[in-house]
Amino acid sequence: MQALQGLKVVEVGNILAGPFCGTLMADFGAEVIKVEPPRGGDLMRNMGRIKDLWFAVEARNKKTVTLDLKAPRGKELLVGLIKDADVLIENFRPGVFARLGFSWEKIQEINPRLVYACVSGFGQTGPRKNDVCYDVVAQAMGGLMSVTGHPGGEPLKAGCSLGDYMGGYNGSIAILAALYYKNMTGEGQSIDISMQDGIWAMVFPDRANYFDTGETPKRFGNKLSSSAPFGAYNAKDGHVVICTITDDQWHKVCSAMEREDLISEDKYWIYCSITPCSLV
Repeated sequence: MQALQGLKVVEVGNILAGPFCGTLMADFGAEVIKVEPPRGGDLMRNMGRIKDLWFAVEARNKKTVTLDLKAPRGKELLVGLIKDADVLIENFRPGVFARLGFSWEKIQEINPRLVYACVSGFGQTGPRKNDVCYDVVAQAMGGLMSVTGHPGGEPLKAGCSLGDYMGGYNGSIAILAALYYKNMTGEGQSIDISMQDGIWAMVFPDRANYFDTGETPKRFGNKLSSSAPFGAYNAKDGHVVICTITDDQWHKVCSAMEREDLISEDKYWIYCSITPCSLV
C-alpha cells in the first residue's frame, strides 16, 4: 500500500515500540529513515535465536543510517534529516533526546511543521516517567496480566509483545491524526504515547465494572465472563474453539452437534450480558 507515499519519516528508536511505529509508516508507503547508534546498532539485531532475523522483520521497507548522536557531526546530520522530514519518531526514556540537544522547542526551530512522536513506557510526565519499561512491565502495570491466565493461577503475560505493539499502533494512529491537523493548519504536533496507557485502554472496557462494584477483576482462562460456551475445548482429535454470544448462536451450535434437545434446557441458556450461564 502506498497511501503515505511522499511522506518522509525519521525514526530514532531502539528494539520495538518506537521502531514498530516506524514500520507501520513504512508499510503504508512512507520513506522511513532509521537512525541507529554506532557499536552494534539497534539492540534487536542481536535478539532471538537467529541474528538479525527479528530486526529484518521489524525494519522492513526502511532505510538505515548510523549516527553517533553524542558527537557534533552526528547531531549535525540528524538536524539535516529533521529539516526535510514530515515525522520524527523516538522512544528514548523521557528527557534523553532533549539532553542530546533535541528538545521539542529545538525541534520546532529546526522544522515547525514536523510531527514529533515520543513512545515510552509511562509517558513524558508523571511519577514513573523515568522508569525503565519493557513489554512485560507494560502488560503488568496496564492490568493485562491480572486478567490473563486461568482461575487461581499466576499472572500471565500475553504470548506476544503486546505492550510494544500497542505503543506502535497508538503512535501511528496519533501521527496520522497530527498529519491531518498539519494539513489544515500548517502546524506540527508533539505526541506523547505511553505503552502502559495502550494496555490499560485495552483492558478497561471489559473491566469497567470494577469502578462500580470495587470487585477486583478475575482471570477466566479461555472462557468469557458474559456467555458460554466460549473458549477452547478438548475434542477427540485435539481442541475445538467455540464462541457463542447470542442465543441464536447457541442454537446453531446445538444443531451442529445434533443435540437440539439442549436448546430447551434452561441450565444451558445464555441469560444476559452480566450473568454467565452454567457452562462457564
